[in-house]
Amino acid sequence: MPLPMRRKRCIKALSAVLLTAFAAGSASAIESRLTEALSAPKPLTVSAAAQDAAALVGAALASSGEALWRRNLASFLSGRPADGAAGGIAALRTGLTTFGFSPSALTPLPQTLKSEDKAGTPVLALQNGVCVRRPGKLSDAPALLISVPVRPGTEAAQALLFSLAHVWQEKRAAVTASPVFFCGFKASGDAGTAAAQEFAEAAQKALPAGLAAHIELAGDPRCSYVNFLGSHTVTLTLTDRRLHWQGRDTGKSTAAEALKNLKTTLASVTTPWSENRETPRVEVRTGDVSCAAGVTQFVRPVCSLPVTILSRSRVATDKTREKLLAAAFAAVEKMNEIRAGRSDFVLGFNNVSRTLPAAGDPAGPALTAWQAAFAAISQSVVSTRFVTGAAGQSAHQGIASIKLGDAAHPLKDTAADDASLLKALTETVTGLDILLTAEKAP
Repeated sequence: MPLPMRRKRCIKALSAVLLTAFAAGSASAIESRLTEALSAPKPLTVSAAAQDAAALVGAALASSGEALWRRNLASFLSGRPADGAAGGIAALRTGLTTFGFSPSALTPLPQTLKSEDKAGTPVLALQNGVCVRRPGKLSDAPALLISVPVRPGTEAAQALLFSLAHVWQEKRAAVTASPVFFCGFKASGDAGTAAAQEFAEAAQKALPAGLAAHIELAGDPRCSYVNFLGSHTVTLTLTDRRLHWQGRDTGKSTAAEALKNLKTTLASVTTPWSENRETPRVEVRTGDVSCAAGVTQFVRPVCSLPVTILSRSRVATDKTREKLLAAAFAAVEKMNEIRAGRSDFVLGFNNVSRTLPAAGDPAGPALTAWQAAFAAISQSVVSTRFVTGAAGQSAHQGIASIKLGDAAHPLKDTAADDASLLKALTETVTGLDILLTAEKAP
């Protein structure tokens, strides 16, 4: 059977990344420690019971009935109005309850770990995510998280992930010793989510052994990533000290327009990611301008603009931050000169969050399990490219994390019906469970 075109594109792109990185010839060009990642897969000792459970799940996933279930869910998600990531989470929650999960299990209770409901389907429900939990054989085993980004283009991946949860629910199969959480997290572009961080923090506090590993299914699982970009988010605030009595919206509009102009200025002093040929590269993402609500804000408004800097280098991130702040303050000073007598803008900033780059080290057992499972899948590749994603949020906290696929290599509907792929993905989960619970197993 000829190699599918999607697989060829994946391998071609990743091969180019690897060749480019190694051709650079310097540690700063790669900034990754992937000796183990690029080595031969380690064999895993799997008990007969675990093999039987994985085989049961794999066979069910590859069945025509479950394939139809996936297609129906993916079609349902694709047909919902494109009203942003928040709408995507709502559509996913509705789709899951429509196709067999208990509505009570998917109630949006932010940062709340729920015990088992009457249907035996425990969940963690987040404001920006929805999760289904399948219990494990050991009550004190560390938890495993498998997530999918919820945004347009990931409907097939969402359907595949929750198909795995659906099979475990239907078969009542105690497949793993660890409890497993299947989650969809709100995603903005390819940047990862605050919901993933909220989940990890809640799980570490509420679960007996915390959260030990995270697999993110963001596309074709033959493409594996273990390097994650660091980020630094700053919120710029702009206050107009002059009073605006001419109309209710005058002051607010003036400050908002000034911040939009400032957003354009910041874009002009940085090189777009697609055009950046420096090493290491830096990406700057600016959010939407928002203004504080309230009667007083119409006459003395305060508006804000979030700015996120992404890079695999902490030094490059800090330098870019200083460059952007200097440009912002200079631009505001110029605005005040031009608008003398009409506006008196005061610029401030707040450091919102900061995460350091994670270069392969936290992947640990997650990568080992993936390698062992996908060794039989031709043309599977571990990339040295630094990426973003929900798994990165976990990696920054020292949790064993890998990302499978990305926006450039989405999971197609045909891939969801690939029996060998489904088998390898199931074996990744069960193999990871073995590594996490080896010392606790009877």
